[in-house]
Amino acid sequence: MSESLVTSAANSGERVRTQADRRKKAQEAARGRLLQAGAALLADRGLEGANSNQIARAAGAGVGTFYTHFEDKHALHRAVVRHTFEGLQARLAKAAAEPESLEEQVRALVGALCDFAAAHPDFFRVAFGRPLPAHVPGEPALTFSTRGVEQRLDALRREGRLEIDVDPGVAACAALAMQTGVALQWLDGRLKADREILVETLTRLHPALSASTD
Repeated sequence: MSESLVTSAANSGERVRTQADRRKKAQEAARGRLLQAGAALLADRGLEGANSNQIARAAGAGVGTFYTHFEDKHALHRAVVRHTFEGLQARLAKAAAEPESLEEQVRALVGALCDFAAAHPDFFRVAFGRPLPAHVPGEPALTFSTRGVEQRLDALRREGRLEIDVDPGVAACAALAMQTGVALQWLDGRLKADREILVETLTRLHPALSASTD
């Protein structure tokens, strides 16, 4: 094969890859806009008050584009919640890896949750302020895991640093419910407190500190 043919084939292959990359990026961008628009409408109107046509219109997309990415509004609802849970879990994991002392770690985790809520208010409202989507067989359950907090509390109790009659699983769920509930009120303006006071108060009320024997 001549050099010119080899060069031509290589250039053709590169063009195909470039076009495929562009299509992929365009599809990802369209999906992101649909998630953002869906989160805004679901947060404002709830699942019953929103439909696929409204979501597509708000995203600047056609209904066909909506159905390219989601089977129906219920599928989009699940995607919004899963996106929120995964994003918040990642933010918390990063925050937990930095501080050294227990109190600093709790403060960092609470701060990360509040900052995530402030940065993504519609997603946060849908995931924690609205009923969760019904479970679909074959899909992973949509739950926000408190396992890491529960394990940490259990370790503290075994070390004698947490009151013995405090159940780690119950305490971890209670901490999440308190933090997300207060954050929702803060987002909606029902709770008049600045970020520093909010974080400090929730930190002190966390069971790792409030039920501590230290």
